[in-house]
Amino acid sequence: MISKTFFDHYAGFFRAMCREHEKASQPAAKTLLYAYRVALTGIRLLGTGDLVADLSRLAPDHGFHQALELVALKRAGSENGGVGPGEDARLRRAWARLSEELEAARDRSLLPESPPNSSACEDWLIALRVRELNVRQ
Repeated sequence: MISKTFFDHYAGFFRAMCREHEKASQPAAKTLLYAYRVALTGIRLLGTGDLVADLSRLAPDHGFHQALELVALKRAGSENGGVGPGEDARLRRAWARLSEELEAARDRSLLPESPPNSSACEDWLIALRVRELNVRQ
């Protein structure tokens, strides 16, 4: 099921996190973290077909070392806290590059344009749900 159509999911989620962050009365580390993670996860998936959502691996691999600061905040349990205006502006400067790299990953992706096995996956999901429902009854 992995195809270029995943671009729409990751680009949309990235834009939503950016909007949410910009609307907040106090910029939060969490929305910054999510913006970096979703963009870099999409870049990796479109580029390799691999789903990796670990920002501590993705950020250095793609040259976004500043995102490791957000990972450290999360690990310390402080990702729900705010970030100062200077730090916020510095971390947001990468958004344009993240967006550009996500689009470039789609454009050069070797993944199929759309899933070649949609019917088989739909059949599998329906069978799984029927089995699960029958077990619970």
